Amino acid sequence: MNLLRQPLLRLLLANLAFGSLAAVLLVSGMLALDSQGLRKLILADQSPALAIGLLLFGFIITLGSAVMGTAIMAIGKDEGG
Repeated sequence: MNLLRQPLLRLLLANLAFGSLAAVLLVSGMLALDSQGLRKLILADQSPALAIGLLLFGFIITLGSAVMGTAIMAIGKDEGG
């Protein structure tokens, strides 16, 4: 059985992708703007890739779950009202 044929799984994967994109944009923006000296702090570390990866992972989990949860809660609502 092909898993991508199930509409619920497709809905969750698409919304996880949107949440992940939002997380990448947010972390990139935070590093580009050097919010609160975050970029300097991360780049001063011995392994900045690990720090960025952990930060990005946390944001992907948080925003991906929020977007997926919003999509699940919006399933039963009418589109017109």
